Amino acid sequence: MRTAILLLTALVSAVLSVEQTSEDQDSLSAVLSVEQSSEDLDLFSAEPRAEHSSESPEDQDLFGAGAMVQSVEQSSESTESSEDQDLFSAEPRGEQSSESTEASKDQDSFSAESELLKFGALCSGNPGNRRRGCDGRGYGCGHYGASRAGGKRKHLGLDIVCADGATVYAPFDVVLGGRAVPYTKNNAINDGVNLGRQGLCFKLFYVKPDKYSGTLRKGQRLGKLLPMQSVYPGITSHIHVQMCDKTDPTKYF
Repeated sequence: MRTAILLLTALVSAVLSVEQTSEDQDSLSAVLSVEQSSEDLDLFSAEPRAEHSSESPEDQDLFGAGAMVQSVEQSSESTESSEDQDLFSAEPRGEQSSESTEASKDQDSFSAESELLKFGALCSGNPGNRRRGCDGRGYGCGHYGASRAGGKRKHLGLDIVCADGATVYAPFDVVLGGRAVPYTKNNAINDGVNLGRQGLCFKLFYVKPDKYSGTLRKGQRLGKLLPMQSVYPGITSHIHVQMCDKTDPTKYF
């Protein structure tokens, strides 16, 4: 009987020991679980902060650097655009300046040509190319633009005094360009010749040329003056000098 009681007591102690061990293990597991959860939470909370803390400044710096680079590039593009505009603005001025220079050269060339081309003596007895003034009997005046036919028309040439039959000379080196006549109806003085020089064209009326083509050197005989007094008695006999384009020839004398 005593032995049975001892055995029962040992069995109960063993059962209680096993339950206590199970409770202790459960408590330990719970504690470990709580601690693990806490560590996980700390790690979970810490990692994003660490990542955010470590990456954010770099990202911000990179973003800021990128913005600065973009700003520099925009500034460079703006500078290039400004330079292009300056070049664009400068080029037309340069072209206008070049065109203006060319026009000025052409004018200077024309002026120089006009200065070089001056009539030498046209008629024997009048070495200074004296011009006809105004005559009576309705013959009018000898300057360019003088009134004719009671104001119905204008004189389109310049009259240089020359006696009937006097020798007429080439006023400069000339190319003879054919016959030139002042009237549609023929008369004793209806003759003349075209002269060319340096791109200019002149007509000499009331002259009988020795020839109508070829060339002559300045001062060489060109022909003779026709008898003006037979057609216009009392007029001052003269050579009529007219530009082929009917502009004023006075500047060439």
